[in-house]
Amino acid sequence: MHDGVIAINASIILVSGRGQAENGLENVGGVAVAMLRKAGCDVAGWALVPDEQPLIEAALLRHIDELRSVLVLTLDVACASVREATLDAVIDTCDCLLSGDEQAACATLGNALILSLPGHAGVFKEDLRAMLCAIDCVLRPVCV
Repeated sequence: MHDGVIAINASIILVSGRGQAENGLENVGGVAVAMLRKAGCDVAGWALVPDEQPLIEAALLRHIDELRSVLVLTLDVACASVREATLDAVIDTCDCLLSGDEQAACATLGNALILSLPGHAGVFKEDLRAMLCAIDCVLRPVCV
């Protein structure tokens, strides 16, 4: 709880390609965690997952079912677009695909919202900032 407001439970899944440096992944993850916390979210956890659809699907389900996250952010690290494996995992796992293409995907699974964004630092910050503003207007009244 932050200032009398119930925080949104959030998780981050970093999807990485082969051979990406761990410190680059941690930088992207750190920026995402900071942005979520600044927006008033409680970050329940984060995971680093290879860009393989079954592993991404398993991570999504774990963060929603076990960690009870109502907001799950997937970031395709060091990419200017969402990887095909991530988009396919979101589509195959979700109840409802709200929007999805190589630029971003938004879907629901149960009472959770899944946001999939490119993880290139220059790309995801502005997209995430806009999404968090919209989420604050829509989800917070429901969660309180």
